[in-house]
This record gives sequence, C-alpha cells and structure tokens, in this order.
Amino acid sequence: MDLKSTEARATTIAGNAAKSALRYAWTWTAVHPRTACLITLGLTAAAFVGGLLVGAR
Repeated sequence: MDLKSTEARATTIAGNAAKSALRYAWTWTAVHPRTACLITLGLTAAAFVGGLLVGAR
C-alpha cells in the first residue's frame, strides 16, 4: 500500500465519519425538537451573557 492510497483511504474514512455524525445529529433533532430548541436557546443565552461579560471589561 503506497502513501497515495493510504491518504485516499483516510480521506474516505473521515468523510464517512462526518456524514454519519451529520446524519445522527439531524435524526436526533427530528426526534427531540423540544430538547434541541432548549439547547439552542441555552447556547444563545450563554453567548449573549458572555458578550456582556467581555464588553464589561
């Protein structure tokens, strides 16, 4: 096995892992819409408060 085929195989594995993770996240969001909404609101609030804290310095 040469370097080029090893690199191609690693790229394929990484691409498949990314697709799988995206598919899992999409399915989870579809099954748990309320939880996803609460997580999104929490992250938004945390970013807002973090911005206020950074701006207060």
